Amino acid sequence: MIRSVTKTYYPNTPHTWERGADRLHAAADELLPHARAHAGNAAHRYLDHAIPALEATLRSRPRPAGIEHVMVLAGQLRTLIRLLQQDPGTDVAEAISRTIALGKQGYAPGDFVTKDQLSKDFAAPHPLIDRAVSLLVDQGSLEVTGKRRLRVPVPGEPYRRLPEHIAHHLRERIVSGTYRDGQTLPSRRSLGTEFGCSPTVVSQALACLRAEGLVAWARGRPVTVIRPRRPLPAAHERPFPAAS
Repeated sequence: MIRSVTKTYYPNTPHTWERGADRLHAAADELLPHARAHAGNAAHRYLDHAIPALEATLRSRPRPAGIEHVMVLAGQLRTLIRLLQQDPGTDVAEAISRTIALGKQGYAPGDFVTKDQLSKDFAAPHPLIDRAVSLLVDQGSLEVTGKRRLRVPVPGEPYRRLPEHIAHHLRERIVSGTYRDGQTLPSRRSLGTEFGCSPTVVSQALACLRAEGLVAWARGRPVTVIRPRRPLPAAHERPFPAAS
């Protein structure tokens, strides 16, 4: 965003520089609360100098803003972002860990969360979230289920990849009678919405259940439950079949 405002071929007119200043001021309003929260940390001693300088530039905005104001502000924002990216992530990791321990909505055991959601909820840039997540995964406070997708562990429940997790829950519903013999399962899209994933991931879970003889379907037809006539052996917890 900063580069798009300051690139050399940006039209050099009062209106466009004023619009660019609006965008940079909005970015500063988002970054400053996070920067102030970390200013007292020894690892961020340079923030004590960068924050007052940025605040002074924001206060001294001319009307209309010119190229000089935009370039100075862009440089200060780059410096602030670079300083924040040097954060080891321990403070954010502790905040996320406390939220998980309290079981707040969206962070209860078994809930899935994305890095985008973490960035929004904890007002932290993505590089900082990446470092915090790495710490939490090492501690066992979060499980990685995708490139940017995470899961809060359930005590006593072994870690499963997302297709395994979906297959496990659908299997339990079939065995318990929630899904009756001959009943049509919800569509792959509906199940994907429930579990927060794509229909492709749901198809991988259903393929596992079909291999176990719990569901069946024909081309172009919905998935139908085939409830087992006798309890499933312990082998139903076997590892998820590898992709061919």
